[in-house]
Parts: sequence; C-alpha cells; structure tokens
Amino acid sequence: MEITEIVKRACGEVVRKTGYDLVDVTYAKEFGVWELTLLIKRLDGAPVTHADCETVTHAVDDLLEELDPTKGEAYNLSVSSVGVEL
Repeated sequence: MEITEIVKRACGEVVRKTGYDLVDVTYAKEFGVWELTLLIKRLDGAPVTHADCETVTHAVDDLLEELDPTKGEAYNLSVSSVGVEL
C-alpha cells in the first residue's frame, strides 16, 4: 500500500474529529526533501486559517510518529488548505 493511502486511512478520522475533512495526501520530494502534505478543508465551509493547519498538525503528529509510514525516512509534515476552487 502506498504511503499516501496509509496516511489517509490512519489520519482521516482523527482529522474529521477535529472539525476538518482530509481531502488529499501527497508524498513527494521537493528540493531534495520529502514532503508529506495533508490537504484539508473545514467541515463548516469557512476558510482554512493558519491556526486550523496547526490544529490538524498537532492532532496527527503523534499518530504519524507511531505509524511511521515512511519507514524511518525523514520528511517534513505540511498541512495546507485545498484552496477556493474545491
């Protein structure tokens, strides 16, 4: 199973419980560093703020540490908004 699918399955419910929807997960190398990016939107439809991204980051951080989806490979975790088009 791909890293993105593992993360989606593991984090989806945690993200939802904090008031957001996990729309997509990407895992790609950017500028020589692996980036694990969670794209979220608010369940209430309001715009996603920096504080929202911090909330989700804190909600999934320990879970991802325990899950170790990258099998020890170092990565940066990023939580971002899907944008206005979705």
